Amino acid sequence: MKIIFLHGMGQSASAWDKVVKELPERDVETLDLFDNGQFPETYHLLETKVRQLLNSIDEEFILVGLSLGACLAFSSLKDRPNNLKGIIACAGQFNLKRNLPFVIQKQVFKLIPKSFFAKQGVDKEKLIEFLSSMSDLNLTDNLIQSEIPALVTCGQKDRFNIKTSQEAASLMPNACFREIPNAGHLLTDDAPQTLANLIEEFLRKNK
Repeated sequence: MKIIFLHGMGQSASAWDKVVKELPERDVETLDLFDNGQFPETYHLLETKVRQLLNSIDEEFILVGLSLGACLAFSSLKDRPNNLKGIIACAGQFNLKRNLPFVIQKQVFKLIPKSFFAKQGVDKEKLIEFLSSMSDLNLTDNLIQSEIPALVTCGQKDRFNIKTSQEAASLMPNACFREIPNAGHLLTDDAPQTLANLIEEFLRKNK
């Protein structure tokens, strides 16, 4: 079964390189979410782009997303692509309405000088606009109505996302939660082998 990887905000497809290296026998594809590193105007535009890509896949696959990528995986549960057979959501949020960590993150970004983002090839105004478009995002119903197997995972040290990840797993009828010891938010860097092992385990259970 094919594995499709979705990276997080501020990352590119190469963020998954260490994990992919641990999956040498698997058919994998890492998607670049942002054209030339630039954010789209809204989350909806990104969601639509990803959905079109997923609908074009002509073989069975699972979706593995980190952070923003996990959010997109949750979004894909509504009007699910026919060949999507499972998701693995790493450190993702599913309800950003009145979400304090998200509000704090957005305010911090507003205080950071444009020059800081420019050095990373990011347009600050587009980033803030993109984040603002997510302020009312609530994917709770997607999770509750999900019919496919799911694994939700989060690093032990990721204090902003661990409770949310546990809640997400509890909402989905066919999901489980796994905490990754001694890892923070960027599981792709902190625990690539452990994450790859979890992916292999998930695939074995859901052939």
